Amino acid sequence: MRRPGFLALLGWALAAGFLVWVGLTFEWRSAWGILRGARLLVFIGATAGTLPLFFLMRTLRWQSLLPDQARSGSPLDRYLAIGIAVGLGSVVPLQGAEILKVEAGHSGSGLGRKRGYSALLLERCLDLASVLFLFVLCYPRYLPPQGRTLTATLLSMALAGLLLAPWLGRIPGTGWFEAWGAGFRDLVASPGRLAGALASTAVAWLLVLAGWYGVLASLQIHLRLPDLAALMSGIALLGIFSLIPGGIGICELGITGMLGLAGVEPARAQGAALLLRGYSLASAALGLAFLLWQRKRRRRGA
Repeated sequence: MRRPGFLALLGWALAAGFLVWVGLTFEWRSAWGILRGARLLVFIGATAGTLPLFFLMRTLRWQSLLPDQARSGSPLDRYLAIGIAVGLGSVVPLQGAEILKVEAGHSGSGLGRKRGYSALLLERCLDLASVLFLFVLCYPRYLPPQGRTLTATLLSMALAGLLLAPWLGRIPGTGWFEAWGAGFRDLVASPGRLAGALASTAVAWLLVLAGWYGVLASLQIHLRLPDLAALMSGIALLGIFSLIPGGIGICELGITGMLGLAGVEPARAQGAALLLRGYSLASAALGLAFLLWQRKRRRRGA
């Protein structure tokens, strides 16, 4: 059996430490009182109205990048496969569970792993650039100005990576990466294909933004759109760069801190952090439900 790597152990150790921090600093009785007063129908509506569509946007983006290999089987089978990968990725560091869609394509339709992982890496770059751009654009006034500079630098690096990836192998000193560069060039060769990937990425993050708005609204928290976008993108970046599975602990602290700086009372901010964790877990639960559904369909087909 494969032993867990150092980064995985580090991620879980950090998660445990931040969970202890949450346990010691949260006002649990007050936060629970806030959660008891949540408008459950609003939360359910936000969850049910955004997560399935978010999975759909991820499916469309995968199909736009891999128009041939990604279209084997029925549309429902493709949707379930992507939903499983995306849903379970919400509780895995760096959304690592999305490798499942590459492996599913490899075993089901002969998708070359190098091509599949090139598409996955391109997706990650698109997501990272989108979240960084949103955070820079809506950077809140209550955070140190150095944070905007750092985020803008990271955005520049992400955009440079996107622009230079297709030239790997042609740039002096990158000959070892010629195969990867050729794969990236093939992925972005069609303007329509690239436009489809960009459009589905933008719509997907708008759906996440709408989901967060609904979750906060269920607790009577109403932020201005720039503040909401800064909160969502900032916490997404915190989860991405922390290496902690699903950003457990650190995201709750980040949400509480940013909402507190935005003027939300501490107990309500803590309740919102817990409910937003419930939104993330609902994504994982939906991915797990899709996994069970997919296995049931395969047994029936067999």
